[in-house]
Amino acid sequence: MRAKSPLRSMKTMRATQGNDASRSRHETHLIVACFAVYNEARTLGMAVNSVLGIVDKVVLVDGIWGTDESAPSDDGTLKIIEDLRHAYPDTIRLIGAKSWRNEAEKREEYIEEIIGPDAEASGLSIEDLIGDPLYDNFILFFILDGDEALFCGAEWLRLVQDSYPEERAFNIIIWNKGGPNTLHPRVYRPFSYRNLPQARVTLPIVIEHLEYLRPAKRDLWRRAQYDKS
Repeated sequence: MRAKSPLRSMKTMRATQGNDASRSRHETHLIVACFAVYNEARTLGMAVNSVLGIVDKVVLVDGIWGTDESAPSDDGTLKIIEDLRHAYPDTIRLIGAKSWRNEAEKREEYIEEIIGPDAEASGLSIEDLIGDPLYDNFILFFILDGDEALFCGAEWLRLVQDSYPEERAFNIIIWNKGGPNTLHPRVYRPFSYRNLPQARVTLPIVIEHLEYLRPAKRDLWRRAQYDKS
């Protein structure tokens, strides 16, 4: 069953005022974890399980970009996704490989999957709907790769909606080899990769690059995260 449409909630909100409107916004926030993956069998189960129970939807876009033909994963990644979809059918969505010219085209699939149906229902283009400030307040995109897992700070995915209402993009901290040493924009309100907003605020959210973990620690992640599904 699909999550409550932000578009329908937005229409209701426009008809309300004051505290009722604020309460409506809070109750209908939709947080979407977005993974661009290709041959991520070693780490994908751990990565996805790190956000389950925290986000409302998980969208996985599988395949390599920069080719004239679609090229799906061939290392067992799709079997892992199939198992996860079977366990969480209302949460996890898969977009199969296509012939994307570049990475931005591949990542635009998130936007089409989540916002496209609402744009079609409203008779607006995706670009016009993204520009609506009320609609923007309902959805938050959390961008990860298939070898990254949420480590801490998950509560900020909920707090950010009301704490920084004017900001459209947010940096988070990436734990690479050597420690939490990289800032990168990974949290967005509805956006287009053709016109990325600039991140001016850093959230205390840390994601860990699983490929840098020692094998023993990776095994602990696997037992604690993926096996619970």
